[in-house]
Amino acid sequence: MPKLQHQDLQTSAQQIARERGLDTDSKRKVYLPVIRAYRVGPELVAWADGKNLRELGIYRQTGCYIERIRRNGILANPDGDAVLQMGDDIALVGYPDAHARLDPSFRNGKEVFDRDLLDMRIVTEEIVVKNHNAVGRRLAQLKLTDQRLLLKPGYSQPDRDAYRR
Repeated sequence: MPKLQHQDLQTSAQQIARERGLDTDSKRKVYLPVIRAYRVGPELVAWADGKNLRELGIYRQTGCYIERIRRNGILANPDGDAVLQMGDDIALVGYPDAHARLDPSFRNGKEVFDRDLLDMRIVTEEIVVKNHNAVGRRLAQLKLTDQRLLLKPGYSQPDRDAYRR
């Protein structure tokens, strides 16, 4: 089919890669968020000291957020009022360097493999642009990952630890 349309597949593929910021000439690295799951142990419960997720401020301190909690077999998206309990399985989302900034109490817990907990869905969202300098530019040109932006639907920018209600 490409020959009938007089298209060079290699040239077309390179053009698409350039448009998406994936060309080999790019000097910039693209980081994708990572999701990891841990079982809440005694160290993490002691570190949390009965505080809810909003009070812990995990996102403000590290750039990671708790996407889901499995408690007593029930999978839920936590809100800011959730308190971590012994035996909870939690899914943490963030860039690799954000995971490295987590308190060791998180990483010292047992890492778990739970397909449902680790399932990260990709969704499309409508974006409202407030900065006129960004209008008409591609997301790759805005270099959002360089600014360590990881936007999650339902969050208000000032209080990133106030989870969906």
